[in-house]
Amino acid sequence: FNALFVILYDVPDRIYFYLPSFAMLALFLGDGLALLEQRARDWRPAKRWAVLIFMALPICGKMVHYRVAADFVRRFMGGEERLFAEIEARASGEFPIVLPRIPTRDDLGYYTNPDKKTVDAARHYAEVLAAAPPGALLIDDWYHGYAVMADYYQGVEKLRPDVEVVRWFQRWGGTVAEREELARRIMREIEAGRAVLLASSQYPSALLADRIEAAGYRLQPWAGVEDLRRVMPAAEAKAAIAPAAEADAKAQAKPPVETEPTAAAEPAAMNIRKSTKP
Repeated sequence: FNALFVILYDVPDRIYFYLPSFAMLALFLGDGLALLEQRARDWRPAKRWAVLIFMALPICGKMVHYRVAADFVRRFMGGEERLFAEIEARASGEFPIVLPRIPTRDDLGYYTNPDKKTVDAARHYAEVLAAAPPGALLIDDWYHGYAVMADYYQGVEKLRPDVEVVRWFQRWGGTVAEREELARRIMREIEAGRAVLLASSQYPSALLADRIEAAGYRLQPWAGVEDLRRVMPAAEAKAAIAPAAEADAKAQAKPPVETEPTAAAEPAAMNIRKSTKP
């Protein structure tokens, strides 16, 4: 019943709803292994070892699969961008499926290996909060789970409680009317001159970004934090970008290197100087 419910339940994180089925399956497997252990006492040692190896092979094989899956995809299947694009292309145009790309995280390894002890991508959101101007309105991405990170850092670690975090949504999290009201409120805040930042450039935040740019504003990378952009009027955005471009041009321009004339070049230089005398 649980598996049927999950199949029919149309949400992006449906995999978590399989947990009750996994729990029941584990109980049945435990009873089966206990019964097998009792019967195996009368078997010959060779038969016991054969059954043990046969049962261990799927478990060990899965552990190896988790370790090498990401490298296999990168080497033989065109990498994560091609794989993600193929998965996302199967979705409808109105409600696309987007596999979240989180800065500082190995996204392909995250999806192929259940071992998450080395994943520290949530720290990226601490950098996002720390970089926001005082009293800013930060629009995070409901779809990609940033909302939970904001609740933790602001509620538990008391990091930047002055920043107001708003969850933008597209398919899940609210109705169309609620989304339109939220969009109008965000535009009013921008027009009032409040510092407004977007923490994600992916779907569905990309749809909000298109709406902001259509209103004559620009999204400028902010504070060197990956994927963090601040809403600015077009004129101010161009004025801020121009000095940075000039600085880059000056850094790339190298002065000519003066070299000492070689022994072969000295006679030619002397002849030139002599010929220029009156």
